[in-house]
Amino acid sequence: MLFRSVIRQGVQKRCYSASSVNGGGSAYYRYGTPIVKCTVVASATALAWQLLWQHLEYQEYREEAEDQITQLENRIKSLEQSKEK
Repeated sequence: MLFRSVIRQGVQKRCYSASSVNGGGSAYYRYGTPIVKCTVVASATALAWQLLWQHLEYQEYREEAEDQITQLENRIKSLEQSKEK
């Protein structure tokens, strides 16, 4: 009888092999920091890609607008020259 009480106090049953004997605190303290770190890194990466993409899109839009303005200016010059003749 005494032997059983000593063994029960010293040995605890685990539900699965990966669980710790003493419980190890809450799941947040065990998994929270890596999850938060992963979320922050993923958010920062997504924001950086979005800003880069937006910058490249704006450059492309500006180049197209400048090309169109140049074409219109050339057309105005050619019309003015044909009017003078």
